[in-house]
Amino acid sequence: MQPRSIDQPMNPTTELPPTVSEQPLSDQYNQHIFGIVSQRGSGSGFRAPDGRIVTNLQLVEGGGEVFAVQNGKRYKLGKNVAIDDVSGLAVLGFVDVQPPGTSGLPLASRRLEASVPISIVGYHERKATQVFGEFTKLIPQEDYRGYFGAQQITSEVSIKQLSDAVEYAKRPLLEVRFRSGTFAPLGAAIVSKGEVQGIMTGLSNWSASYAITVEKIATLVEQKPEHSKFVQSGQYECGLQKYVSDLARAPGTALQDSFVPGAALAGLVGMRRLPIGPPANVYTGFGRVGLLGVSTALIGSKDLHGFLSSTNALDTGYFGSALAADGVSLSGAAICARSLSHPKLRPLALGVTALGLTARLGCELIPNKYVLQAPVRTDGDSRKPFSVGR
Repeated sequence: MQPRSIDQPMNPTTELPPTVSEQPLSDQYNQHIFGIVSQRGSGSGFRAPDGRIVTNLQLVEGGGEVFAVQNGKRYKLGKNVAIDDVSGLAVLGFVDVQPPGTSGLPLASRRLEASVPISIVGYHERKATQVFGEFTKLIPQEDYRGYFGAQQITSEVSIKQLSDAVEYAKRPLLEVRFRSGTFAPLGAAIVSKGEVQGIMTGLSNWSASYAITVEKIATLVEQKPEHSKFVQSGQYECGLQKYVSDLARAPGTALQDSFVPGAALAGLVGMRRLPIGPPANVYTGFGRVGLLGVSTALIGSKDLHGFLSSTNALDTGYFGSALAADGVSLSGAAICARSLSHPKLRPLALGVTALGLTARLGCELIPNKYVLQAPVRTDGDSRKPFSVGR
């Protein structure tokens, strides 16, 4: 069967399964599909046959922490890393704890034929889902630029990412068609008959997406000689070290992380400077107590989530200590509220709150964060690592 032209609409009632909407993953896939979270954003990934996770490089490059998320648990990634700037892929091993399950999804040994229905499995909006699409055709490198020139592409980043990939790789991409309105998460696996045929790497519109073929995935996973030779190292850092590093590599993330703790400190300072006197000061104090209480509660809720999703002793110890400190801070905030009508409690309130916030800051000296460093070439090539923004 010849693949239809790009502009020819698909007939979902005859060419796709009748239930095209997102579905929870079946048991066949759910232990192999992960959400990927980093300072660059979030996406999807799948477990390769060797147990490592295959995902998109743009979630990894630039360094920082990278997590695989599954069933409410977070697993650190960063061991045995192989990356490929050509097609924008990354393969990462688990740092300390392996999630349930061992062998991953098998990689296909044969290419799909055009117009074959396929499953796209991945994490989207914090849930593991499966959608259906159809493999339309391979896009050769020589046809690539003209092909995209005829399309109305809304995502300049996707164009740049894919054009760089094909320019370097000179390998074909898969074209995948969905029913209009269906969304495939970045890094989702394209599966046919239980075997991976590719990985989602770009979205041009709501009905067509593009993916790197399984040959490139196999080259990277198996570390064949022709894959781009990069190494990426990681190390444990404490929270303060990571914050200093983030100021250089991701200042936006660092500033965002400091906003809530800064609000808590501002509330504490405001309470300390609040004069004890007329009722007007009581009303002013409500705002400062509110700032202190809300910010400490937000810190506590984030630490509670981290504690519940912890999968290793380091994180459990860190978040457990942080929760204890948060409890002291919240108690201090409650006493601060009480001190508005009982001024004699003000010194105790300030002391308890300061103790809690200081203890919480001290938790940032616990080295529980596994941070990836910038990738380095090992083959002498002058090309820099792949960058989406280039």
